[in-house]
Amino acid sequence: MVSEGDDRLERIEKMLRDILLRLERLESIISSIEDAETAQLAARLAFVFSLPAYQAVRIASSLSSVLRRAPSGSLDDLDIMIIEVLAVEGELSLRGLERAIRESRGRASRTTLVKRIRKLERLGIVRVEHQGNKMKIRLVRRDDV
Repeated sequence: MVSEGDDRLERIEKMLRDILLRLERLESIISSIEDAETAQLAARLAFVFSLPAYQAVRIASSLSSVLRRAPSGSLDDLDIMIIEVLAVEGELSLRGLERAIRESRGRASRTTLVKRIRKLERLGIVRVEHQGNKMKIRLVRRDDV
């Protein structure tokens, strides 16, 4: 007969095995990061957007190539925040983007966002589609170019 103590010990051992498995997966994910810039971006995405590590690394890896398309020094913090939000959330309306930026930054002017979106569109980083009076914004992926 299994005592309550033995049962509890088995549950603890199972939890420890699960934790070790997760740590091994996390180690594998971290070792797959190609460079320090991508690692830093993944850490930022995980923190700002509360993403699991594997998802942050996946997004950061694809986002690095998007950010490299812009001429050096042409993007500021707001531009990068817009790109990060679109990378995490996917296609958004102007209102959705404004809401997401406001949640992350605390403020977001619609006029400023429209100017930045136009700039990012000229740089080939975002694509804007107008649907009636609504604006849909999304990142331009490598296969879109």
